[in-house]
Amino acid sequence: MEALQRALPPQLVSFLQAVPNFGPALPFVPKSIKFVLLALIVYNWKSFPLLWHFRVLGPAYLIAFKERLRPGSQNLQVGIDPFKTVISQKFHAGPDDCDWNGHLSNSCYAKNSDVPRMAFWTRLFGNLFREERSWQALGGATYYYYKEIKAGTNYEIRVSVGGWEQDKWIYYVTKFVSKKPKGKGGKTDKPSVAAVSAALDAAHTEGVTAGGPAASTAPSGTSTPIPSFALKDIADDEILHCVSITMYCSKIGRITVPPSVVFAATAVGPQNGCHNWAVTQALRKERAMRDYLKGGWREKSLAVVGYKWGEFDAINERNMKVLSKVGQSMREALTL
Repeated sequence: MEALQRALPPQLVSFLQAVPNFGPALPFVPKSIKFVLLALIVYNWKSFPLLWHFRVLGPAYLIAFKERLRPGSQNLQVGIDPFKTVISQKFHAGPDDCDWNGHLSNSCYAKNSDVPRMAFWTRLFGNLFREERSWQALGGATYYYYKEIKAGTNYEIRVSVGGWEQDKWIYYVTKFVSKKPKGKGGKTDKPSVAAVSAALDAAHTEGVTAGGPAASTAPSGTSTPIPSFALKDIADDEILHCVSITMYCSKIGRITVPPSVVFAATAVGPQNGCHNWAVTQALRKERAMRDYLKGGWREKSLAVVGYKWGEFDAINERNMKVLSKVGQSMREALTL
């Protein structure tokens, strides 16, 4: 029993010890076995049936509920910079997420990243979901694994927008990051991330190699070269484990809505956000917003309706020089 308690996290042991004695239940089962069963249930709570659905879908319906309580309180996307918006959530590599090697299972990278990606989508486009029932569909994903996440590790998943194409796809960039363990002297063994990023930017070429976006070297602690854009917000005391690039398209019903229309309607952007939000509200007052998203933009351009768009063209064009190659490789793979 003592050996089992030493193998479990102290917080979990404290919780289990605080649970009232359940000796009368199943008296023929040894207490140590009951302790193990309860520990398994508590330690694997994230894998309970339907819990994934609540964690993923919850943010979208939560803002709808808050908006009903306080109309106008959840329009947080108005005026924000989508390229500077990052949603970050903390995770723990528990036994239900790890494989027989004691590492986070490859499939769990996708499963767990669904939660912050949905929160990120809700942050930017939740208003369109609430009012016009617009949603986004996953069209493709690629994962670059650099260093394993060991069992018991606390890690962080960060989601941001990388860029978008003109007609259909929005690219999300998802990073799996953890803190570097401290060395014997209490100091963190820091790789020179800034120096590596500068070297990669200098050597970076436009294109995607067989191993991912071109890169020439890797920081200490990793075995795979890391593309320069992935190191953008990684601190010296952090480890980058994985980068995922996913392609999403916005939908209303089964109709695809171009990214420029969606971003303008949701009124992001510090320069034009407030102006575009007034246009969106006017269209809703006329009960024309849903029809515009369903295809009205084909007859009436953004400018004709009154939207101002284009403040992100420069940064989007720069990012898409890399990200478009990822999408192209995904589509070309269909011909193999």
